[in-house]
Amino acid sequence: MKRLIFVTGTDTGVGKTVITAGLLAVFRKKGYMTLAIKPFQTGATRREGILFSPDAMFYREIGLQDEPLEVLNPVALEPPAAPFVASILTYTPIELSKVYQAVAEVLPRYDLVILEGAGGLCVPILKDFFMADLARELGCPVLVVARGSLGTINHTLLTVRYAQTQGIPVLGVIINGLSPGTDQVGNLNPWVIKELSGVPLFGVVPFSPSIDVDKRKIGNLVELMEDSLNFNGLEEAIFGKFGDLG
Repeated sequence: MKRLIFVTGTDTGVGKTVITAGLLAVFRKKGYMTLAIKPFQTGATRREGILFSPDAMFYREIGLQDEPLEVLNPVALEPPAAPFVASILTYTPIELSKVYQAVAEVLPRYDLVILEGAGGLCVPILKDFFMADLARELGCPVLVVARGSLGTINHTLLTVRYAQTQGIPVLGVIINGLSPGTDQVGNLNPWVIKELSGVPLFGVVPFSPSIDVDKRKIGNLVELMEDSLNFNGLEEAIFGKFGDLG
């Protein structure tokens, strides 16, 4: 029972890292050997000449991940931009082989490997290779993380439909960061997305000030995920719907 899924966003800054870390923690709690990988980290932090992925470090805080950082984050670039752009700015060639090697190395040892993309599906990795291409080549279904604010219907439907036109199965949608003060229109958006997208909506995760990726503060993330998401449905979608990779 080996599963590989790809967490993508409708935009940058929608909270993919928080959701990925939460999935990592809850599925481990359920007894699944689970690992999260950030294939491409841009905006990486430099310490003593070495680039570190803040996202991968956040996974480590919550997931007891013992894998080397070069496995948790095979490609790190300093500029906060799309990998293709960051590689141009730093004169650093993108080595896709590092990502494939990392996945091939860990997949036999885990029940579930979660890949967190950078930005959305149309973010370029190379001139002619995008996040969607990576998900498709690895055979990953995608889980879409969407924001709860105005415009999310358009962004979410575009992401779902683009994935489908690219032959990438869509597990479903998670809406993240909904504010307690959301108005009637905002509160209706999740239902509209579920009705119009034709894919499952696994839940709406409210904003929590106790969670901070950059400061590695996990706060109430695990409890928040368990209370907000339909994990039975998500578990069935991941482990029951798609073929075994192992």
